Amino acid sequence: MNGQPNPASKIAGAGMIVICITLVLFWFLLPKYIKCGKYGTIAIQASGFLAMLVAAFLSSEHHDSVIYTATFFGMIALFGTFIGLFRIKWRFLFGFGIFNLIVTFIDLYIYTTKDFLVILPVIQKINFAGFLIWIAMINVKIYKSQTGNSKSQIINSSEV
Repeated sequence: MNGQPNPASKIAGAGMIVICITLVLFWFLLPKYIKCGKYGTIAIQASGFLAMLVAAFLSSEHHDSVIYTATFFGMIALFGTFIGLFRIKWRFLFGFGIFNLIVTFIDLYIYTTKDFLVILPVIQKINFAGFLIWIAMINVKIYKSQTGNSKSQIINSSEV
């Protein structure tokens, strides 16, 4: 910051690796729960993996290239996810994902053009938090749908 070394950079780097690994697992497992077909599954898994692999190098000297490349691959995973969420009628999660996508485009616009640069850090925090909340909400919805099915199977089998 301000040309000074950041004493927390190693901790931030470790945190970034943890987030990337976690999101690779998310993108790998998600297609099992949404209707996206064979090619959609491959697209979500491969592009999600590539986005997170590239994002792991965010703190390198190639920061700008990392941002644009990770965003490109991330968009592929997102569009596949949107299709799946729409098909299974998880409308709120679909809409919240679209909201996050719009925030991402605003973030990229400001980052690229340097217009409104003073609000960029706030937009980035909203963007990051929004996506983490969205992903957590998808996970909770999947968990509830799985445990809900298990309970009904237990009830039905005990009635027999």
